[in-house]
Amino acid sequence: MKKSLVLMTGMAAFLMQHASAQTVLVESWENTTDGWGVNQTAFQSDGFSTTIGVTQGSYSWEIGAVSTNTGVGPNYANMLGGPASVNNTTLFANAATVSLDVWAPAGSFGGYFQADLAYNNSVLGYNSVDGYSYPAAFTPDGNEHTLTFTISPTLNASFAANPTSTTSFNIQIGGGFTSQATEVFYVDNLRVTEVPEPTTLGVLGLGAAGLLAFRRRKS
Repeated sequence: MKKSLVLMTGMAAFLMQHASAQTVLVESWENTTDGWGVNQTAFQSDGFSTTIGVTQGSYSWEIGAVSTNTGVGPNYANMLGGPASVNNTTLFANAATVSLDVWAPAGSFGGYFQADLAYNNSVLGYNSVDGYSYPAAFTPDGNEHTLTFTISPTLNASFAANPTSTTSFNIQIGGGFTSQATEVFYVDNLRVTEVPEPTTLGVLGLGAAGLLAFRRRKS
C-alpha cells in the first residue's frame, strides 16, 4: 500500500511538471526578416540560406560583416532586434526558456561566439534576461549549436503584470574577430518553451488526488 502511494504520487508529480509544457515558434526567418534588423554597424543582413543553418522551415537568416569592416568584430552590444508586440509580452510571461539555433564556420569570431538575450518592453524598459552574463557561448566549428536562455519566475511575473505592454526580443552578440571572409553566422528557430499552465496543473493535481483516494478506498 505504502509503495503504491509513493509510486502514484511520483507519477502525478512528473505529469504535473511535464505534461503541459509546450514549445512556441517565435521566428524562423522564412526568406524574410519579418521586421527584424541588424543593429551593429560592422555587420549586415546577407539574405537567407536554404542549405546552411536551417533547423526550422526552409530558410535560415545569414548575418555577415560589411564590406568596409577592416577589423571590428561584434562588440557585445545589441546585434539583432525584432519587432515589438503584445504577443511577445505574453510569451515572456509564460516562458521557461528561450532558445535560438546558430551556425558559424569553423574558426570564425576568433574561435569564440557568445550571446545574450535582452528584451525591450514599453513599461519595463530595456534589460537582459540574466543580467548581461552572456551565458550562451560556443566554439564556432561548422556545426549547429542551440543557445538557451532561462527566464526566471520573477521575470515571468513582471511581464504578467503588464499584459498590454509591447515587447521585442533582442539578441546581443560578442566574441573574437578573424577576417571578413569568416565573420558570418546563421540563425534559425527562435522559440519559447512555456511553463506548465496553472489550470492544467490544478486538473492534474485533482486527478492524482482522486487516484490516491480510490486506492485508499479499495485497500
